[in-house]
Amino acid sequence: MKGQIESIYPIKEHKIKRKSAKKAQKKAKKAEQKLALKIADTEQQENAKTAKQDDAMQNRASKNSQPLDNQEKRKVMKDIINRMMDGDLSQGEALKMLRIRVLGLKQEDYAQLVGVSRKTLSENENNKGNYSADVVNKVFQPFGLKVGLVAIS
Repeated sequence: MKGQIESIYPIKEHKIKRKSAKKAQKKAKKAEQKLALKIADTEQQENAKTAKQDDAMQNRASKNSQPLDNQEKRKVMKDIINRMMDGDLSQGEALKMLRIRVLGLKQEDYAQLVGVSRKTLSENENNKGNYSADVVNKVFQPFGLKVGLVAIS
């Protein structure tokens, strides 16, 4: 045998096979661990996404209501504002409709968003109480509305 060095010790086949099997087992174990980590990451991401959706649904005024896209929001806002300007809706009714239909928020969440108490918001939506222009501006601010004078003639 040209180019090969012969050993005085005989080659033990069973030791070589055992080493190869151990290496294969280590590789398989590493691959298994990587797969387990990948699965855990995927599950964690899915859980985070589900939790985020659950949080969003908890703040919604109705569990059955679905969020509107921007174009639908503008259309609904325009309709409600026009009805209020025509006198078909009171200021309080318009606020309640905007809060629920456009933002889909509960009173507590909306009140916290605009910086008024839930009671103040409720009374405003039910046309009770006599609130200053500052308070009215606060509750209508998320819709880009402000108290002002409009010519009626």
